Amino acid sequence: MSSSFNPRRDRERRANHDRRGNQPGRRSSSEPIAATGLETFEVLAKHSLKRGRDQGTQTDLDQYAKRVKLEVVSSTNTDMLTERCQQSILKYFIRGLSKPERDALAKLRFDWTRMPVFSQQGMCNHTGAICYRLSLLQSLLHIPIFVNWVMDSLAHVDCLADDRLECLSCALHKLATAYWAKSSLLAPLKHLDNVLKKLGWATDVSSGHGDPDEHVVKMFQILEVFSQLDLMTYWKYSSGVQCRACGHKSNRPNNRSHTISVKLQPKRPTLSGYIDHIMEDTASDYKCDLCKKIGIARRYQEITYFPEILSINLERIDHNGNKDMSQPSIPIALDLNKYRAHSEISGLYELSAVVKHAGTGQYGHYTCTARGPDGEWKKYDDSDVSPTTAAAAVRNEKRMTPYILYYQKKRA
Repeated sequence: MSSSFNPRRDRERRANHDRRGNQPGRRSSSEPIAATGLETFEVLAKHSLKRGRDQGTQTDLDQYAKRVKLEVVSSTNTDMLTERCQQSILKYFIRGLSKPERDALAKLRFDWTRMPVFSQQGMCNHTGAICYRLSLLQSLLHIPIFVNWVMDSLAHVDCLADDRLECLSCALHKLATAYWAKSSLLAPLKHLDNVLKKLGWATDVSSGHGDPDEHVVKMFQILEVFSQLDLMTYWKYSSGVQCRACGHKSNRPNNRSHTISVKLQPKRPTLSGYIDHIMEDTASDYKCDLCKKIGIARRYQEITYFPEILSINLERIDHNGNKDMSQPSIPIALDLNKYRAHSEISGLYELSAVVKHAGTGQYGHYTCTARGPDGEWKKYDDSDVSPTTAAAAVRNEKRMTPYILYYQKKRA
């Protein structure tokens, strides 16, 4: 006999079903994920929407993980947020890397195995105007973590580009492979030239001379789909202002940059002195958001993530094109630990390569001095290669001055 309809029993049945559905691990596929309160500020790292997480075999997913892009956090001024949101965001940054970022970093290699000493070679300046590019490439190709990443992650077999003839990652892989195999570099360098032209790279002057710092920014922008490149090259920091009257801090926790740009004015005797000035300064006529007083405040930056490759740019050319020839003391071993936001991260670095420049902002010549697999330093002046020392790399030589410093993080 069929039972009669009982509204009370039907409501209880639906309630029991809802309670079971809300148990951990029993969420239905159609049910939306619970909000965390941080989505508005783009704090949560997610995989690229170009591909679903559940597509493909495990092998496919492993290959795709090499090129997964983590969303960057938006630059939200925490003064505009509630105190609870500020604490949540700051806690996220203090924790350091997200799990996908840690997994991506764990796959990188730091050894010199694929970089034999006898393979080091000069590069032909086949146009007569690309010394800026050759000095940059020599620097990057003497950093083991970068070379291993190029060889492991940028191979043709994993290429996702619509046209491989316009793929910068494939061109870099071809060049790195040829360089460390002691093969001819003329064809790979010409191919890289063509790829960069097709992708829109052009210099500011008709002669074709360019700036290596601007060039590396352009290259990394093209390659920004690779999350591992971000982890290798971008340092992250929080910046803020602290009122001296009441101690209130106004924080912006989610800044990132590929380089530390050092202005050489006013003069300081050491590179560390310039970095001190960047990391902490004073602000006058500052109005505190809390106590509303106007006065002098402490302006500061704290590093929340140290990249594997740290680039420091000495800004020598002023707006008139004049060059600053000053020679601050540059350390071979660089200690940035006093600027870290918490003690769990390390800011210890060793100098890996130096790009030097002679000339003005409109013309000149670039060379590279780099440390090799055997720990010995060599100077790369286009096709010419000569032995040198670390001490010579960081000082002025005739008209050549250090311009870009590449440091690699010390391994435990």
